[in-house]
Amino acid sequence: LANHSASVNSIALTEHFKKLYAATASSDHTAQIYRLNTTKTHFEPISTPLANHNGSVNAIALTEHQGALYIITAPEDHTAHLY
Repeated sequence: LANHSASVNSIALTEHFKKLYAATASSDHTAQIYRLNTTKTHFEPISTPLANHNGSVNAIALTEHQGALYIITAPEDHTAHLY
């Protein structure tokens, strides 16, 4: 998981439709979503970085609900972002 230009502050994992997903929160003001590539045994980014944060992203949560994958981030600007 080497797509950030600053430290990774938080990592979350979840299973969605029998695939493993990871989400990272970083001091570079972005979050990133990955899917485990089972043939190569590593995570690959599945989206562009979630970059609409005003400050370091300090926490991230990732969950599946009724067939949809949800991500929530907590940057240092006292807001929360739901994707």
